[in-house]
Amino acid sequence: MITKRFNIKYYDFLNSKVSKKASILLLAFLVISLSLLLPLKNLYEQKVRVIIELYDEESLKEIEALIPLHLISKLEGIMKGAIIELPQSYLYILKELKKVKVYQDREFQVYLQKSTEWIGASTLWSKPFNLTGKGVKIAVIDTGVDYTHKDLGGKFGVKVIGGYDFVDNDKDPMDTDGHGTMVAGIIAANGSLKGIAPGASILAYRVLSSKNPLKLSNILMALEKSMEDGANIVNLSLGTFEDELLRKVINNLMEKGIIVVAAVGNSGPFSGTISDPAGDKRVLGVGSSLNFSPYSLSSSLKIDGKVIESYPLNGSAITEREVKGDIVFVNYAREKDLKGLDLRGKIALAERGGEYGEIVYFAEKELNVARKGAIALIIYNSLPGIFFGTLTDSGLPNWLRAPNYHPTLPTVSISREDGLKIRALLQEGKELNTTLLVKVYPDKVAPFSSRGPSSPFTIKPNLVAPGSFINSTFINNSYKLISGTSFASPHVAGGIALIKEKYPYLSPEEIFDLLSVTSKPLKDINGKYEPIFSQGSGRMDLLNALTTPIILSPSNLVLHLAEDQSDSRELKILPLRPYKEVKAYLYFPYKDRVDLKLDLSEQSLRLSAKALNLTRAFYEARLLLNVSSNSLTVPIAIYVNSLGLNWKIKNETLIILPRAREDYNGLFNAKLYYPDGKEEIQRSYEKVISFPLRGSGEYWVEVEALDEDGRKVGRAIILIGKEISPSIIKGSLGEDEDKALNGSYKETSAPLSIIIIRSLPFLFLVFGLIFIFAMLIRRRKKMADVIAKLPHGEEET
Repeated sequence: MITKRFNIKYYDFLNSKVSKKASILLLAFLVISLSLLLPLKNLYEQKVRVIIELYDEESLKEIEALIPLHLISKLEGIMKGAIIELPQSYLYILKELKKVKVYQDREFQVYLQKSTEWIGASTLWSKPFNLTGKGVKIAVIDTGVDYTHKDLGGKFGVKVIGGYDFVDNDKDPMDTDGHGTMVAGIIAANGSLKGIAPGASILAYRVLSSKNPLKLSNILMALEKSMEDGANIVNLSLGTFEDELLRKVINNLMEKGIIVVAAVGNSGPFSGTISDPAGDKRVLGVGSSLNFSPYSLSSSLKIDGKVIESYPLNGSAITEREVKGDIVFVNYAREKDLKGLDLRGKIALAERGGEYGEIVYFAEKELNVARKGAIALIIYNSLPGIFFGTLTDSGLPNWLRAPNYHPTLPTVSISREDGLKIRALLQEGKELNTTLLVKVYPDKVAPFSSRGPSSPFTIKPNLVAPGSFINSTFINNSYKLISGTSFASPHVAGGIALIKEKYPYLSPEEIFDLLSVTSKPLKDINGKYEPIFSQGSGRMDLLNALTTPIILSPSNLVLHLAEDQSDSRELKILPLRPYKEVKAYLYFPYKDRVDLKLDLSEQSLRLSAKALNLTRAFYEARLLLNVSSNSLTVPIAIYVNSLGLNWKIKNETLIILPRAREDYNGLFNAKLYYPDGKEEIQRSYEKVISFPLRGSGEYWVEVEALDEDGRKVGRAIILIGKEISPSIIKGSLGEDEDKALNGSYKETSAPLSIIIIRSLPFLFLVFGLIFIFAMLIRRRKKMADVIAKLPHGEEET
């Protein structure tokens, strides 16, 4: 039948077209859905590691019931918390819970024989002291320790009596990189090479390797384990930027009597480069001084009587006496730069590097100007600031290496700023009276050692110890010469072991004060005290520390002054044995700017300060004391601020009163740092700012105001001696935190917004499928309508 044949053809045509469209739509929706869903699914399944702080014991169980997490480690000694892994998407839920505080895991950086004599350690091993650190356990949190080294016991359980590997998660803390083995050797090696405390024991915790970056979570697990293992001292030759959680944990360790020593970092000589945990007030932050070594050079550069900061290049020639001569600028000191120049008896001034893309070695510069008769070479930086260089390096081409080349001139580096000033004076035709001296001068701060301040309320580093050209134990039963603050810190850790052996009853704070006040203040090659933010109290002197009859507390002072704001601080004298008399002298060359007075009594000293010049400024002072045959020192930092502060205490509340102009109606931004390291911010348009007190200790206050004269800042250190009851502490928290503390608050489900966000990819897929099925149903209905409208003829025979 013709009609039937027509119907079948039309149906096939219609079916094929619609099917094609439907297939394309179905495929498109599936591709789009899966392309959106799969990355989110991967994100959903990606595991992240975090540290959580718990408010009560039941919180972790409730979190486990709500979130699919993997518990890596509980933290019960250093804090109430845990280290967990969980899917990325659940992190949002975790952060919304009220019974937990979440901290991101973050990465850190790991920054001998003569040094033991230099700081007086070797004298203490024999009579009459007989101190070796016996019975003291020192935790080395590092790359592990090669305990098979002959100077470290030869096997596990002799010198290295415990530890753990948090990289491979096993009980064998074997070092495969060497850094931790060097640290351990400086502390307690006892063989052909002896550490500072050869009788002390080592607890080795491997928290990183050359293939595994150092994570905060590994440090926390190592600190927890070191507490369990009975560590007395913890050495951290590592650092990061300011970290709130690490500071809180270290505060807890200190309260339990465990001393934490940390390296300040290797970012000197630039200011403000001290990293955490060394920047924490509770940590003994250690900078590096030079070691007693022929490589420990210092320089003195004077132009027209003015001292210019300079550093000898490694390998520089040493001068018998000051070299004097005229300066000649020689561009990059290449051969083509020196054509036609007579440098006999001259001091050459060259810029670092060469033209764009050109390499001109320091040794090449030195060799070229020496051939022209120069008597010295000064190289200024091609970038802002100063630099440290070397004339002798294994990476140099053969013609600039021994035996083909030996440096013959005293060669120093200076900053770009100083170099351009000198160059400008030379271009003006000025004759510059220049003297240069380079000599072995080991007792000074190493150029690479990070500098403070880490805060306007503290002095960091606390002290320095030898960290340059240190020989120590290395992996595979070998030794290695190395430099860095990583190797200054273990000198102090070993020194503390000797002190703990003699004075086991001293608190961590008292040991800090003892080590600091007995340090030797360092002076530069010109006889001037090195800045306190370079050396703190000075270079550790263990012989002085273990013979002094008194301790001074605190061991450093920070004073904040302003208009109508003076400061007064007391230093207590803590006797260790009988003594006759304490003589005190105040070194302060700025008496016309600050009125600084000292009153001495039998049990204490009181320092009072008032600004005479109200221009915003910073000054350094030193309190120098003599008692018996010992010398003590207390570094003092004095800030003159632009905004004065007054304060009072009422009903367990600290009330801050900024001294702004009478007609000032602007905003005050105030920040208070509590004794435990926590901070709180208040903003107010009133000239009264209130903070709740939370226990005794040192409170740091900083207030900022912006008026027509510009930004003004006021600071104060407030000592609170009264103990606060637990009810007051609890009452100062917010409502939810209060409920969390008493255990009545429960979080049983995630917020609705979080659930919706997590469900979006699945909702999109469901919507796509529904849309496709709707299209198919619509197609079938349309086909049925078309067929129904067709004419139905009879079949032809």
